[in-house]
Amino acid sequence: MSKTIKIKIRIEQNDESTLTFPINKSQIDLSGKGLVEVDLKELEKLEDLHVLVLANNKLEQIDLTPLKDSKNLEALFLPLNKLSNVDLMPLKNCQYLKVLSIEINQLNEINIDIGSKKYLQNLYLHDNQLTSVDLSPLSEFPNLERFALENNQITEIDLSPLLHCSNLKVFGMENNPLELNSANKKVIQELRANNVDVLV
Repeated sequence: MSKTIKIKIRIEQNDESTLTFPINKSQIDLSGKGLVEVDLKELEKLEDLHVLVLANNKLEQIDLTPLKDSKNLEALFLPLNKLSNVDLMPLKNCQYLKVLSIEINQLNEINIDIGSKKYLQNLYLHDNQLTSVDLSPLSEFPNLERFALENNQITEIDLSPLLHCSNLKVFGMENNPLELNSANKKVIQELRANNVDVLV
């Protein structure tokens, strides 16, 4: 069995090339490489992947399917790309996920229904183009501490699922064109009473 994996990438208009990593690697960092395409299929061979970093590239799309059996994945970093949509369903089996970072992209929609994530602490979706987000899956993230939604285009949202996050410390929603209704104002009031730093 090969002791390396070869990840196919493309930079700008160049031909496809590969990056080689040892098969026992627990952290793959492909940040700041100018990637316009990356094929993660080889990651299926990594039994102990903990961290995947694809930040600060030029990715417009990403297929996370190869992560579906990465049960030890703790952190996925996708910020500073050009992603307009990301299918997070392959993360359903990543039960130890602690950090999900997709900020500073061009997301216009996102489905955060990724199953029970009792270890998830940080969810970053700020600085995108989201107009609404269904927060009902937050009841599956009991240990969420930081949730960032600021600098989007959100005009409607139900904030009540935030009340399920008993460990929430910071929730950011500034700079959205949202008129807070009475129900959301009540949620914010309750969060602040529980010492959550709410930024709206």
